[in-house]
Amino acid sequence: MTQEMWEKAQENLQLMMLNRGYVFLRKKDDAYLIYANTDNQKIIVWCFECDKLNIDGIKEFIYMLEKEKYKHGIIIYQSVMTSSTKKVLDNLYKFQIELFLLKELQYDITKFKYYCVHEKMSFTTAKQIREQFGNSLPFILKTDPVSRYFFFQKNDLIKITRKNGTITYRIVK
Repeated sequence: MTQEMWEKAQENLQLMMLNRGYVFLRKKDDAYLIYANTDNQKIIVWCFECDKLNIDGIKEFIYMLEKEKYKHGIIIYQSVMTSSTKKVLDNLYKFQIELFLLKELQYDITKFKYYCVHEKMSFTTAKQIREQFGNSLPFILKTDPVSRYFFFQKNDLIKITRKNGTITYRIVK
């Protein structure tokens, strides 16, 4: 992977974090980027430059999360993750760890021609909309690229504003 790809990924990571309401705070040990939002919630981002994301890499990241007392982290990795690493991450409930392939961050999904604005609704607004529409609301998958980009969680209510002004709602599944 080229240095240009890592630079482009960091540029799009910056945009993604801004869209989530986070600002860059500082670098730590040249491998970690620290972001925080207005509620002082922090996310640590690790750009894992080795070819294969393995158990040792995950142990190192978990150690950093525990040491710095972070609950949320993002790992950007090059191409391959071992199956044992996947199992460890699937069974890790103490932390929220997001994974992005380097190639996924080569573009800003919100700049695509067909992208429509997605907004997470507040709890009270979501409750009103759910009362109005009941169980007839369609859904968007948590694994959808836009859901991953904004870190939407299960049962979040998302307002989508189309280019023509039409508003639709989706529940994250």
